[in-house]
Amino acid sequence: VSSDVIVSDPLLLHNPVECREPPFDATCDVYRIKLNRDPSPEALNFVFFSLEFEPQGATPPLSAAVLGLSSIPVGDLDLYVYDQEDHRLGQDYPGGGNLPFALETLKGTPAKPIAEILEPELVGESDPNDFPPGGATLNVPERGGFTAKQDVYDIVVSAQQGSNAGYTFRVGFSNEKFTTPFEVLDPNNVAPPGFFSEIGDPTTPPSESPSPSQFDSGTSAIAPLADANVLADSDLAGIGLGISERFEAPPAVAFRGARNVSNAAPPSGFALIAALVVAPVGAAAAGTFVLRRRRQALI
Repeated sequence: VSSDVIVSDPLLLHNPVECREPPFDATCDVYRIKLNRDPSPEALNFVFFSLEFEPQGATPPLSAAVLGLSSIPVGDLDLYVYDQEDHRLGQDYPGGGNLPFALETLKGTPAKPIAEILEPELVGESDPNDFPPGGATLNVPERGGFTAKQDVYDIVVSAQQGSNAGYTFRVGFSNEKFTTPFEVLDPNNVAPPGFFSEIGDPTTPPSESPSPSQFDSGTSAIAPLADANVLADSDLAGIGLGISERFEAPPAVAFRGARNVSNAAPPSGFALIAALVVAPVGAAAAGTFVLRRRRQALI
């Protein structure tokens, strides 16, 4: 946990040596880590880190104030991992360095001839194996990691814009060994020696179907896979046709509790009207008549 004030240098990115000495020590902090790597080829030897901080607010430039724009948070911190005094991880990665980006920008200006002359001298050849470790973005917090190929690294914490009043830097190391998955192969289902050499490349479809003699190499044929014994699924058993895993039973067996339904003709329209309209109205009228007669008898 650091409470040091870091002020950005908009012109230069300083290496670990410069960050340890005045006056550039006010623009960046540097931490040297020494790793106890596992020499086993199976060990991962991976370093992971995070940088937590609170971005500061700043007064917008005059041009932004004239346009009525609000201030933007500044004080972004970035991490750079150095494996040498003058080289950081990802510096030679294609398109990963700040200098190539600056030269590409200059090529779109009248300074294009100068940029093309300086590029071979300043950039050099790119290295696709020089992977950038992360940690130099606009994200909060910054996170990244890299595979350790040596024991000592320098990590530089640098402010990119404005100043920052503190941060929390965490770094971890893992030398975990990942075991090879165990795979069981049935020797009876392995192709005999010379099988594919006689029938050709199995990934290339043959121009014509091979004759049975092409497969006769004096060895036994590939043993077929045995049928698997599949138990009935209790969630499916008895639901619809799902009384087995194959759904092959006829409906008469599946619906054992179903009753037979006659093939009678559907009712006519007159029968429906009589049942749904006439009968209820007649019953209501009869009930009303009976109740009126009973009331008169009581009076």
